[in-house]
Amino acid sequence: MPGLIGVNEFIEETREDYNSPTTSTFVSRMGQCRQTIATLEETLDLDRECLIKMKKALKAIHLSGNLHVDNEKYFACVLERLGGNALSKDQEPDIGAAFLKFAVVHKELSALMKTLMQNVNNIVMFPVDSLLKGDLRGVKGDLKRPFDRASKEFEAKYVKIEKERKQQAKEAGLIRTELSAAEIADDMEKERRLFQLQMSEYLLKVNEIKTKKSVELLQHLIEYFHAQTNYFQDGLKTIEHFGSYVADLSTRLQTVRQKQDEERRQLNELKQLLLRSAPGLDKENSGHTPDRGTGYSLHQLQGDKQAGMTRTGHLMKKSEGKMRRVWQKRRCCVQAEGFLEISHGDETKPPTKVNLLTCQIKMVPDDKRCFDVLSYNRTYHFQAEDENDQRAWMSVLINCKESALYRAFDNGGKTAGSAATTNPSLLELQQA
Repeated sequence: MPGLIGVNEFIEETREDYNSPTTSTFVSRMGQCRQTIATLEETLDLDRECLIKMKKALKAIHLSGNLHVDNEKYFACVLERLGGNALSKDQEPDIGAAFLKFAVVHKELSALMKTLMQNVNNIVMFPVDSLLKGDLRGVKGDLKRPFDRASKEFEAKYVKIEKERKQQAKEAGLIRTELSAAEIADDMEKERRLFQLQMSEYLLKVNEIKTKKSVELLQHLIEYFHAQTNYFQDGLKTIEHFGSYVADLSTRLQTVRQKQDEERRQLNELKQLLLRSAPGLDKENSGHTPDRGTGYSLHQLQGDKQAGMTRTGHLMKKSEGKMRRVWQKRRCCVQAEGFLEISHGDETKPPTKVNLLTCQIKMVPDDKRCFDVLSYNRTYHFQAEDENDQRAWMSVLINCKESALYRAFDNGGKTAGSAATTNPSLLELQQA
């Protein structure tokens, strides 16, 4: 396998061949030239792949950054509305001024982020995109196609001349082995010059690409580094300027909180006074107490104790896809320790483990085969085979949860709180 030829060696060999074709050794090094071009093409293909991935990453950063800017602007507008309401309707100047101050800070921070995203696009993403659409456009092999054509023409002409010379030698009764470069120097000059020209053009393009993907790209990254430095410095100045106000605001909020607490205390006293004055009002008032929703509650349905606390089988679970939701068959296992394990479609993967202490089990009125398991951060929708299967699953889940709940609080009470801090189930319940 021939080695590689450096740029300086190629220039020296080509000049020597140009000045003295008959004594030149260029033809003997053409194999090295071809190997060099093939190696450079492999390198360019790897660089092209890396730059494509870089472009995708930069585009994702740019899109997510602009989305952050839009959301922070919207957040600032909401803060302004809260501040305006506090000033005009609630008559709370300190609260209103605080909301407006926070709105100003987030507006300034969103403006800084917007400038940074513009710098991402202009300083880094645009040069990378230009390189991919310019010098590195196409696929592997496109850049060296003219060189390959010139190389094939040289080989074809060489084989043709060699065949002709051997035929002439045969007619003269001689045996001809190989042709020397000096013998065919004049006949092959055009093809040799074309070969040298195409390799020179290829090396020139590679040199330009190398400069753009190394020196110039790093210069762009340095420029973007300075833009990032300005972003963080300006953001820190904004936060530091706002910091003194925040320290003073904390004191003011304590005063407002004390005033609100005093109002609430007086209202409660008035309420109790009114209830004592008319004993029948407490029952009537309780009937008009607003419903606080159907969120998490410790007051659960009662399950059939004969169903036990463990069960393993398959249920249909509704997926949480953004575009569409479908029912998928999943293996489920209720453990006596107080956990529900939900297997994935690929059952070799570890199952999802749900702590029943933090869950509420609810029936679905529209479909008696269905029931929901409401965790503190997610709702799982299940469908059983029939109504009896649904009741069995719900009973096991409720029984298992009750048993785990009693154990958790029993352990917490026995240790006067010390063991409760180390009980992960109780901790999770308290956090929920």
